[in-house]
Amino acid sequence: MREIRLVTDTVMARRLGVRAAWLRAEANAGHLPHVKAGDRFLFDPELVESLLHERAQQQPVEAPHHGQREERPGEHPELGRVAGVRASAR
Repeated sequence: MREIRLVTDTVMARRLGVRAAWLRAEANAGHLPHVKAGDRFLFDPELVESLLHERAQQQPVEAPHHGQREERPGEHPELGRVAGVRASAR
């Protein structure tokens, strides 16, 4: 059994390269597993990254609209590549 280390929304957002507000919204909507401790959101980084990677694999790739960047297979539109690679915010 692995040791679970929880991190704050700020740390998790920085690790993923997304805004903390987006991360909290996803958690509040029930899309990301988290623990609420008072007004703080805590996340298991390995679990969240794994879940987002699976979600990215399931999304269809559409042709980009004029002026938009083309998504690559394995990329999440908000997060970029998730598995082991720090994505940049878009």
